[in-house]
Formats: sequence, C-alpha cells, structure tokens
Amino acid sequence: MKKRGLSYVDWTVSVGLFIIFTVTIFILLGPAFKQDYSHDYLSSIVKDGIKENTSLEIKRFPVFMRSEAPINGGTHQFTIENLPQEFEGISDKNILIFDNANNLITNKDYEASSKRVRFDSTFANMGIYTDSDIGKIYLLLAEDEIFEDNTPTGSAWPDSNSTFGIFETISGIYLDYFGIFTTNNYTITKEILKYPLEKEFSIEIYNETRLNESPILDYTQKQPTEKDSVNVFLWADWLIYNNAKRTPITVLIKTW
Repeated sequence: MKKRGLSYVDWTVSVGLFIIFTVTIFILLGPAFKQDYSHDYLSSIVKDGIKENTSLEIKRFPVFMRSEAPINGGTHQFTIENLPQEFEGISDKNILIFDNANNLITNKDYEASSKRVRFDSTFANMGIYTDSDIGKIYLLLAEDEIFEDNTPTGSAWPDSNSTFGIFETISGIYLDYFGIFTTNNYTITKEILKYPLEKEFSIEIYNETRLNESPILDYTQKQPTEKDSVNVFLWADWLIYNNAKRTPITVLIKTW
C-alpha cells in the first residue's frame, strides 16, 4: 500500500509539471501564433462587404396607359390602380416615375390605403394623341426609400386605365451608400466588414476600364510600406443611379 501511494503521488506531480510546462510554452510563444490570412480571403471579405452594403436593386415596370375620354392638352393628374404585389408595404419614397419621353415625373404620390399611384403628366409625354393610342410610362420601385415625395397638383383625369408589363430587375453599386465607409472611422469600417483589424485594405472605383484616369471613388485610409506584400484584386461591375440607368465600372481592391 505504501508503494502504491508513492506511485500515485509521483504520477500526480508528473502531470502537474507537464501542464505547467505546456502553459508556459503557450505564454512564451503565444504572440508568434498569428492568424495567417490569404490574399484571396482578404479580398473576398472586402468584395462581399461592398456587395452587401452598397448594392441597390430597382425594379422597372412598364405601364401602358389608355384614355377613354377625349384628349385634352396641358398637365393632368393620372391614376394607376391595381398595383402588383411587389408594391405591398412600401412608401412613396420607394417609387419613381418616368414618362415615355424619358422625363422624370417629380409630382407623384403613392396611396398605400387605396393601393394606387397618382402622378402629373401630359398625354403627349406618354405618347397619347388620340383616344385609340396606347401610351407608356415606367414605374420604378426601389428596395430602399431613396426618392423624393412630391404631391401631384394637376387636375384629375378620371377616365383612363392602365396595364402593367413584365418588370425587369436592375442592380448595381450605388455611390450614395458608400457613406458606410466614408462617414465612419477606419476601425469601425473594418468591424462592419468583419475585416481583420491588424490587416489593411483600400477601394478604388474607376469609370469603365479607365484605370489610367483618376478614380471616381477612392477609399484609402493607409498606405502600404515597402515591407508589405500588397495584393490587387479587381472586377467589372455596374454603377447604378436612382433613375435605374447604369454605367460600367471597374472596382479595384488592395489588401495587405
């Protein structure tokens, strides 16, 4: 019994010493165990962050209009009823209207209770000159409230009907959303993107493929040193405007 007791004590001491030795090794060498981030991984973080935080999607609906009453000149207030289900739960600031002449219709109003849109326009701008003509406008629906709210002022025109065509979805990078980068300090931006705090990045956006010209957006908070290994990653994308028009761009990311 005495020998077994000594043997148990020896085993306990050995385990204790081993644990102390292991903990000491981790304490001494801990700073050397740093996360190794690949360039592809860092670039994907920034690209995904740009897509998630600065992309805008707009649905563009063609609407065909027809008057069942004699055509009058001047500006009138027209009404579109029986809106598609995509218009549920939105506000007037989600909607923008263009007529057939590609003029922005600023005086428009969305009535959620009656599920209709009212707007000011002329028959001519919609392409209607006789009571047999079918005019056309474009109703734009944005996923965010980015448009102004202006009430129609024209005299109401009750005798007209409308039919919706098939909508198309248009998306791209929306420069106004880049405030998530420019209005926050660099550290907060990294946290938003879930980017490693000990690593650096920059974003440059160029018109089309004109990398030899000045960028239309340059988000550079730090410059790499001679010791840094800088990776350059770029892709082609679209810059979208709130009228649903787009221009091609090149997005260039540097990580180090």
